[in-house]
Amino acid sequence: MTILLLGFYAINGFSQNDTLNIDLNDSTKLTLIKEKFIKGNRDIIYWDSTQQAITSIDNMPVYGTDATMPLTELTFAELQLNDKKIKLETTGMFDPWTEADTIIRYEIEKHLGNPMKLRCLFSYGAGAYLVEWTIIGEKSHKTMITHDMRVLDVIDF
Repeated sequence: MTILLLGFYAINGFSQNDTLNIDLNDSTKLTLIKEKFIKGNRDIIYWDSTQQAITSIDNMPVYGTDATMPLTELTFAELQLNDKKIKLETTGMFDPWTEADTIIRYEIEKHLGNPMKLRCLFSYGAGAYLVEWTIIGEKSHKTMITHDMRVLDVIDF
């Protein structure tokens, strides 16, 4: 019985996070990790007293949900350029993909001496959002995050 319980907790623990390793090109790899969202000690602000729609979590806008409680959050993103590993900011990024659809649409932009830009479209359905990171040297900057449909409707990866 103890072995059975340990097996259940191990399987349950593994199912609470998910890792995607995406080869963007020959020398560039993106690693994404999402984990189960636990609202425990989080500062969640709702639109009104019904607590049906979320305005912010931890004083940050919420991306990835349709104002509902997120199921998962993106807790880690890292871009590997050859042998350099560059951490990408993931604050406010929730429900980045579903278990059934793990395809992340992306675009890398690099023109002449300008900094490289990485854009990713994350979606769990109605809460789709676009993120852009600009890479300068060995640091990244989240230069855009939006769920504005006027922007999402015109992107073409």
